[in-house]
Amino acid sequence: MQTSKKFSLNERIEHFMSQLLIELLSNEASMNSRTIKILRIIVMDFVFLDLARQKSQLSTTNNVNQQFEIKLYEFPQNFQNLCMVIDIINAMTDETKQTQYPELLIIQSYDMLDETLPFTLDDIAISNYYFDHTSDLQLISLMNNDALIEHSFSEFIHSLAIDNMPNLTRFELYPSLLNIPVNCIQNRAKLFHLFEIFVEKFLSLLDFSLSPKTSILTDKIRIVKNYLSNRKRIQWFEHSLIETKANQFSTFPTIQFDFVKANGTENNEQRTTFYQGYEQLHENAHLLFRNDDNQRLWEAQYIGMHSIDHGGPYRDSITSMCSDICSTRLPLFILCPNGRTNIGLNRDRWIPNVFPPNQSIPIEIKKQYQFIGQLMGMAIRRKHHLDLKFPNLLWKQLLEEQITMKDIEAIDIQSFAIIKEMENNIKQNKSIDIGSDTNYLFSSIMSELRFDIVSSAGHTYELFPGGKDIPIIANNFNEYCTYYREYRLNEFRRQIEYIRQGLCSVVPNNLMTLLTASELEEVVCGKHQIDIALLKRNTQYNNSNLETPYIQRFWKVLIEMFDDEQRKLFLKFVWGRNTLPSGDEDFREKFSINLLMRNEYEADIMLPRFALNDVRIGSHYAFLTESGLGSVVIINLQTGQVRRVLDNHPSTKFVDPTVVRMEGRAILDEKGQPKKMHNNHLELTPDEKTLFYKPPFGYNWFQVSTDDLTNETMTESELGNKVLTSWKAMPTGGTTMDDAGNIYLMDIERQTVWQQNSVDGSWTLLIHDERINWGDASDVSADGFLYIPMSQINRLPSSNNGTNRVEKPFQMSPSKFESLPNEILTDIIEKYVNGVDLLRAFSFQLNQRFDSLIIQSQRLRFDFIQCYQDDFRFCMGLLPAYTNKIEELAISEQNTPGQVYAFLSFFRSFALFQQLRKLYFHFNDQALDWNIIQDALHSLLKTKVDTLSIKASIKENRFVLGTTIARLFGLNSLKSFSLLSDLDNMNWNDLGNMSSNIEHLTISGIHCRFQDLQYIFQCTPRLKYLDVEIVGRRMAFYGEKGKHSKIIIPLMSTLRKLILYFADNSLVTMDMLTEYLNSMLALKYLEIKAHSELLDANGWKLLLETSLPLLTHFILRTTSSRIKKIGIDNVLSSFQNSYWVSKQNFNLMITEHEHWDSDDFGIDETTSHIRHEFDCPVIRC
Repeated sequence: MQTSKKFSLNERIEHFMSQLLIELLSNEASMNSRTIKILRIIVMDFVFLDLARQKSQLSTTNNVNQQFEIKLYEFPQNFQNLCMVIDIINAMTDETKQTQYPELLIIQSYDMLDETLPFTLDDIAISNYYFDHTSDLQLISLMNNDALIEHSFSEFIHSLAIDNMPNLTRFELYPSLLNIPVNCIQNRAKLFHLFEIFVEKFLSLLDFSLSPKTSILTDKIRIVKNYLSNRKRIQWFEHSLIETKANQFSTFPTIQFDFVKANGTENNEQRTTFYQGYEQLHENAHLLFRNDDNQRLWEAQYIGMHSIDHGGPYRDSITSMCSDICSTRLPLFILCPNGRTNIGLNRDRWIPNVFPPNQSIPIEIKKQYQFIGQLMGMAIRRKHHLDLKFPNLLWKQLLEEQITMKDIEAIDIQSFAIIKEMENNIKQNKSIDIGSDTNYLFSSIMSELRFDIVSSAGHTYELFPGGKDIPIIANNFNEYCTYYREYRLNEFRRQIEYIRQGLCSVVPNNLMTLLTASELEEVVCGKHQIDIALLKRNTQYNNSNLETPYIQRFWKVLIEMFDDEQRKLFLKFVWGRNTLPSGDEDFREKFSINLLMRNEYEADIMLPRFALNDVRIGSHYAFLTESGLGSVVIINLQTGQVRRVLDNHPSTKFVDPTVVRMEGRAILDEKGQPKKMHNNHLELTPDEKTLFYKPPFGYNWFQVSTDDLTNETMTESELGNKVLTSWKAMPTGGTTMDDAGNIYLMDIERQTVWQQNSVDGSWTLLIHDERINWGDASDVSADGFLYIPMSQINRLPSSNNGTNRVEKPFQMSPSKFESLPNEILTDIIEKYVNGVDLLRAFSFQLNQRFDSLIIQSQRLRFDFIQCYQDDFRFCMGLLPAYTNKIEELAISEQNTPGQVYAFLSFFRSFALFQQLRKLYFHFNDQALDWNIIQDALHSLLKTKVDTLSIKASIKENRFVLGTTIARLFGLNSLKSFSLLSDLDNMNWNDLGNMSSNIEHLTISGIHCRFQDLQYIFQCTPRLKYLDVEIVGRRMAFYGEKGKHSKIIIPLMSTLRKLILYFADNSLVTMDMLTEYLNSMLALKYLEIKAHSELLDANGWKLLLETSLPLLTHFILRTTSSRIKKIGIDNVLSSFQNSYWVSKQNFNLMITEHEHWDSDDFGIDETTSHIRHEFDCPVIRC
């Protein structure tokens, strides 16, 4: 019925189906039967399609809507509403905007909207013109995030405008709405509001648990679910949870967890916390997890730990099970390929493990996947969020949405790389007419490939039986691509389907499918970040309040010093769960902060003082200093036994009084007392026979034999008698020892480094440098480098009388480039190193490691500006191998004549560089064939360049270049455009009919009249930054005496920074400038390079107060030569009043410059005289 144009029905069948539907819609009692409900949906689909067919046949006659509505009135109101909603959907989603909205919508809106909110079909049609899918979704997002809409929809509508102007603050996060008239935004919001009301009315008629493509009407609603507020969709879903809850358990099971077994070294999935919980819970989970009466669903008993479950062990058991799920301890999930190779996005996401496609997944594994789905259902019902890190594709399939190639690439960036590269090569070869035989490409590039595939887990599987023996050639390549994509898109289908089955056994699938993938993830896992403000609102204080100093310090640490992972660990420690509820209403119990100590003396009893510091590891023992109380700690590496010795010996204690000074300051604690630090530094001799140690502020080394230290039969007194006072020393920040037994001391008072011979105690000064600021944790590497981190401990509040003087970043010296890990080197290669230098330094296998890193890098930048000719030629021979990785490219004729011609001889089109995002293209048309330049510029329209700089010196072809440049404004990906040229006939009004995404625009040297700004503004509605020069009186422009065309200036609501250069002989007046600035309500930075006409202090005061309310920075610049007639003193005195004096960041600048002469040579002829007048060296300001 949907696809056939000739389909027709017998009138008796039509009548029968219509009457059957009327009966089914009228008899609500029978709807308890799922069979009858599905029958009703089938009949509704049938009748709807028949009515749609009849309506299309009526389209050739008059009064179509009237005749159709008469036919529709035969059916109950709920079906009429359903048909009306389908009409609304068709109109909303019609990109041609030709589909009309039903009149019934307006008729029914009278009873649904406040009388202060008028609404007509004309209102809908006008607003429909301004909106597309992107702006629709941004408006829906605004409505989702505005709490006012829950209180009063009318107040929300009125709040969208302030004095009939857009509320710019409200729209800053929704840029697509900024250029839409406010009344159109209001009317579109009314439409969405009504649409939601109508959908809610017939919601019970449909069954959203039906699979996609089962019901036409259901699919119609499901496709536009994003047009319904998430607030309402979640409300519907939660109502279905209430209707399906089960309270079949009067007592709840006790689940035993053996954490000793779970944390053992043996890698056995059956020992994990997850498996222990699964084994005891999965049989009744579909019923147990639907209970809603108790705070807990089971009592967690930790074997051997004597725990009493008041909620903590229960929550902790769930957290531990989640930790097992996203780990290698179970065979259920693996880290995604991006995570394993450490490239691309979503590196922390876990995907279902992969099983052979031609074999069944084991029953036990299937049940465990189902149990995970049941845990998700429990999380939804109980609002106990799970810490699971699954990719978007899993949540989409749980909602039975279609998985796409982008979803797969999000977790495996290389998944389709080979076939995409091959397809591109085939297209390129066809385009340059190599010939129809492309088998040579397969023999050279894909000679090893067969009809098999490497799975996401790294296993190889045949795409079909016998596929491993079939090579890929030109004739079967398309077939291979089809099989390849089909496998990738269905690789996890079975596993996720089992999870979905478990989920749907606990929560109803009907209205869940109206959620989006991100919303489903949020109701299961909560928000990705810990919402400290939410936690703070739900915290209660005992014996304190929010203003108590230690409470303020607590929140300061949690907010400013902890990252999100640390906050999760904190929550797990105090609450047993590492996620927060979604909102205030979901807190079943408050977070409580209780005072355990009432005075400072109790702190010594309550809090630990043990503080481990330096460690030295030998063959059989590890030795540590303990600086909290002062002692030496010994660990037997074979048995794990730990002993603490010399804890009462004076050698491990701070010697009082000792006052150490550094950087001219005494090192004092937070109470202003001399800093006390017990035993801290130690060194183990290379033969492991002697241990040296000392407190940091001590003036002596102490030494003891390791034989005596490890002799467990020796008493403390006997061991203390074995301690010897060794060599003299000084207050030290840190120490280390080399393989020869020499000790290196970081002298904190003198900011020096000393080498001390451990045999005779003699000292040698190595370094004296003020940059050595409490060197600590130093080390001598195998290649002889001494590494000294600068800890700045003396600048911490605990060592600086309560004041923090730490300077960041922290430093360590020295280091070696080759010692960096591959991840950092790859980041450096991709972001900071010029590709010219890379190829010169590492090509031809000069360094295999770096050659491999270059090959693996996904982004490269090549800057050929001022490149040596030999280096340029060298790179041209190698560059074809990197065209699909070059993200940034710079070529120029300046100082390197012939470079652009040579480059474009190799690469006629910039479209060859598929990853190109930034291009700096500087050329001189006298040095190049114009056709080559034109082809290169036209090819930019086939790229995804977002940053473009064109610097062009033009003698001929000026008109053609102006037309070509105007077309570049239409490049969708372009965000930043810098244009420097001596072009004098740019036709700017061509831009008025275009729409550009440019946000940053710089125009220099090009003929641009003041009236041309309107065309630039009309073309660039998203513009944030504009820097442009306005030509002088030699060119005809807006403002000349006589007639001129009316200007049309759009609202520039996104423009934040504007820089205008005016020629000395400009005739632009304050009134003309004000007319433009009135359209820039959000402008924050304004800089004017002014002629004398614009040096009007009162005019600027009035303009700034009335037109630019958000302006924070204003610079009015002129030169002494421009104001000779007026006089500097007169200009300055006009600005010397209370208004200008009180304004911060509002400046008048008058400068005198050196004389500038143009060299009139080559590409630098493009340099603007107006701009250079201000850029020449300043003599006086």
